[in-house]
This record gives sequence, structure tokens and C-alpha cells, in this order.
Amino acid sequence: MRIAVLADVHSNHIALDACVEEATNRGAEEFLFLGDYIGELAYPQKTMESIRRIRERIPCSFIRGNKEDYWINRENGKYGD
Repeated sequence: MRIAVLADVHSNHIALDACVEEATNRGAEEFLFLGDYIGELAYPQKTMESIRRIRERIPCSFIRGNKEDYWINRENGKYGD
């Protein structure tokens, strides 16, 4: 089984989609995401939509990165803006 490993997407949905296409063309049957899906770039929502579409087609495993920890903690009031 071929597993594609992706990390540090940082909201770059265009690069994510290109990498997924290349990986599937090379026979990837599963994806392992190592975190930091959203971040500094301008399209976090489009990035998460891409990840959801990928997950519908291909088995995926997800590890939460420090960016996810930040946003979850912020949402839960840890950083008090």
C-alpha cells in the first residue's frame, strides 16, 4: 500500500490540491496529514473544504499540529483576545 504524507499546508489549498493529484497519480491509496493545515495564507476555509473532499474519496489519518492547537485553544478562550 502506498501512503502519501503531507504536512505544513498552512492554508495553501492550491498546493495541497496539486500534491494530492500528484500523489494519487503515483498510486497513493491513503493519506497521512501531519498537521498545520491552516495558517498564514489567505484561504483556510478553502483548504479545509479541500481536505474534506479528499477525505471523502481516500482514507486519511490526521495528526494535530501546533496551528490546530492554537486555533482550538483560542476558540476555547485560552488566549482571551
